[in-house]
Amino acid sequence: MRKFFLRRRNIKISEENIAEYHRRTEEMQKKRHSYLKQRLEALNDGIIAIIITIMVLEVPLPNGQNIASYYNFLGSLSVFLVSFFVVANFWYELGQSLALVDEIDKGIIIFDFVFLATLSLLPILTKWMMHNPSQLAVVNYGIVYMVANLLKTWLAHSQFRKVLGAKNNISKMMTKVIIGRFVLTAVFNLLLIVAAYFYPQITLYAYLALPIIDFFFPEDKTPQKKF
Repeated sequence: MRKFFLRRRNIKISEENIAEYHRRTEEMQKKRHSYLKQRLEALNDGIIAIIITIMVLEVPLPNGQNIASYYNFLGSLSVFLVSFFVVANFWYELGQSLALVDEIDKGIIIFDFVFLATLSLLPILTKWMMHNPSQLAVVNYGIVYMVANLLKTWLAHSQFRKVLGAKNNISKMMTKVIIGRFVLTAVFNLLLIVAAYFYPQITLYAYLALPIIDFFFPEDKTPQKKF
């Protein structure tokens, strides 16, 4: 028995064995990250579908033959349609970002969860604007809309860094572009929030128009097409 343990201790692991171990470990990591990406995309689709369903259920039905109630219904329906395009546009751009990579890590998953949590606030804020399009309702909607936009922009940036690498010149150029877009998005949305405080009705119409324009506007040449 003692000789057996001495033999076990004297076993030498060749470089080929070590290389094979690392290769198999990397393959397992890739499979796991690829599987996580598929699950994350399915989770995104499911949560966003639930968000849209909740929003449409919040539309109040008209009360009998009351014309005022019918106008209120049309107004609430328009708010829902705009919020639908907001969520649909976020879903599309999130899918575009995730399509850039074959694998994801835990950092991207955490960022995605924070983004989904922010997006999940839209149904209650949409309901608030449907029933009472007040100053506070529009401001809060604007804050959530801004945070979701910033998270979406930074998530796209992290995907580009993963594809291009962190140290090459193209990645550095893209980092400057994304940071510039991040700052512009923040400034523009902050201006809308300030406008919502003083002119809630006008800003509400801006929030109605911008997502539709953004959703239907022809795509620019995205960086992945250039490379």
